[in-house]
Amino acid sequence: MSAPSNQELAEHYARACKGDKTRALLMALDAGFEFTRVVGAFGEEGVKIAFQCLLKGWINQGQITNEGRVQLQQGADA
Repeated sequence: MSAPSNQELAEHYARACKGDKTRALLMALDAGFEFTRVVGAFGEEGVKIAFQCLLKGWINQGQITNEGRVQLQQGADA
């Protein structure tokens, strides 16, 4: 079975997060997907989302941070 395309990846995580693309990006990084692939999957919007996550301390050097994982957990608890 081949790896999902970037578009399929983006759609999968966006559906799982009920359209919350910030959460989708964090979930994909947490699952181990490569940063450039995840950001690229969301196209131009992915760059904006990644920049906001970087500013909030949720990602660093293409990896999800502990703060990012806390953010994911808070969203799951909501």
